[in-house]
Amino acid sequence: MGTATLQHETDRTLRGRMTLLAVVLIAVSLTVAANLLMRPLSPLDFEEFTSFQQMRDAVWLFGLIGSLGSVLAYTAFALAVCVLAPGKGSLFATVGTVITGLGALCFGMGFFAVTNVGWYATGPRTGVSGEAVFAYFMESPERVLAVQISGFLAAAVGVVLLCIALLRARSVPVAVAGAPAVLLIVSFLVDPQFINDIITALFMVSLAVVGGFLLRTARSRA
Repeated sequence: MGTATLQHETDRTLRGRMTLLAVVLIAVSLTVAANLLMRPLSPLDFEEFTSFQQMRDAVWLFGLIGSLGSVLAYTAFALAVCVLAPGKGSLFATVGTVITGLGALCFGMGFFAVTNVGWYATGPRTGVSGEAVFAYFMESPERVLAVQISGFLAAAVGVVLLCIALLRARSVPVAVAGAPAVLLIVSFLVDPQFINDIITALFMVSLAVVGGFLLRTARSRA
């Protein structure tokens, strides 16, 4: 096989991988954003046994999509930045990818653990024991929240590093590069849950926008 043919096959493979990564990032980010905006229970109802029991399947699905989708979205975003910042900013991209991946994994584990425990505790055959487990969990969620919050903070640090990588690489507009970091930090500072959900959904949309630029980059290699 000649050098030119080999280079052509390599470029085609790279374009295919970039396209797949971009599509996954866009699809998953928008799915998580929609999931957040369709939250089945408010935070107050979430802590009420009867309210949770009535919506247990919807809450479980919300937790599954939110946890798995978040891990995939964060990871795909990190990999996308590594592709978009191959030169300048590559060190920030590499370190940010590792931190973001580990943080997202911990965040997703904690997120799903909350809804999963609630689903089992509110089962039709649990009775009084289920209510006791549910009440105990809601009163003492420290072990789960420690994993979830520490994961979120680590992912946030990773996202900031990834945004710095994009800014240094200049492969996307400044607003696109900085939006994920700004929105994620703001979401951590905002208290009302419905506003937090909106900002977090916008954060996910900002990741999808980066995916759009990655898709455009892949097509430009054709």
